[in-house]
Amino acid sequence: DALQKTGDIPFPKAVCIGLIQSLAVIPGVSRAAATIVGGLSLGLSRKNAVEFSFLLAVPTLVAATALDIFQSAPVLHAAEWKLLLIGGGEGTAWSNTPDDIAARCGTIGYEILTSLGRRHARAYGGV
Repeated sequence: DALQKTGDIPFPKAVCIGLIQSLAVIPGVSRAAATIVGGLSLGLSRKNAVEFSFLLAVPTLVAATALDIFQSAPVLHAAEWKLLLIGGGEGTAWSNTPDDIAARCGTIGYEILTSLGRRHARAYGGV
């Protein structure tokens, strides 16, 4: 029978679901789907599997955000740090659009939004 509460998941089972989540490093495998299917296969109810998958995402997303900020730190200007730390910009929340930030970085807004620069070498500017 399925566990009734997310808090009732035994530690070894939680670790197993966390390990199953690591399958998401394979291209095309969804982190959420991996944890939900893993939870269901280990006896969790559908509701608990989805809830646990959501809770398991929080540290993953925090770590991914921290890594992204750490890797981006050398190219961030004061305005971007302000936007990251307290939100908003000069006057309104929308003063620092991706195009504004891109102009200061010497690139285009799409690259800023998608982190394209880190995945593909630039074909311009010798960078």
